[in-house]
Amino acid sequence: IPGDLALDRQTGLVQVAAAGVAESLRGHIHLLEMTVEDLEEYAGDLARQRQLLSERATMLRGFTGGSGLLDADGNAIAATPPTESWVGLNFADRDYFKQVRATGGPTVSGVFENRPTGEPAVVSAVPVQPAGAFAGAPVGGFTLGRPGWARPLHLPRRPPARRRTLAHRARNTTHSHPP
Repeated sequence: IPGDLALDRQTGLVQVAAAGVAESLRGHIHLLEMTVEDLEEYAGDLARQRQLLSERATMLRGFTGGSGLLDADGNAIAATPPTESWVGLNFADRDYFKQVRATGGPTVSGVFENRPTGEPAVVSAVPVQPAGAFAGAPVGGFTLGRPGWARPLHLPRRPPARRRTLAHRARNTTHSHPP
């Protein structure tokens, strides 16, 4: 395969993979947006908001790094299993929290080192804004080192290297070539 054709093929595969990841992230943001609609209904009722997040744990399990609810100051006030240990931690210094608070719109972070695990992660956040005032954000994380952080991409893969044999009938000779 000529170099340009191989590069074009690889570029196409990367574009397909990126489109799949983008679609997966949009779907996960939509889950957080649906959660926000209900959280806003219970503004000021922390117990009911925690209960709501707990009820949504199954729906939010696609966030392989966990999901939780941050208040307006960045404090984790609720979290789904297995990330209940987040409760009480402050995430106000994280870029995704700063961005969701500043823009008032959904955000997806860049890759960063997750604390306390140290694993690479990406976080989605959607603002809770009852009456237009920022009140916090549900967040969902993807731990990139764990399987399933994005929908499976069944892309064509090159078979393992093997030797091919070509027989030239005209000369009755056999040539062996690597792939």
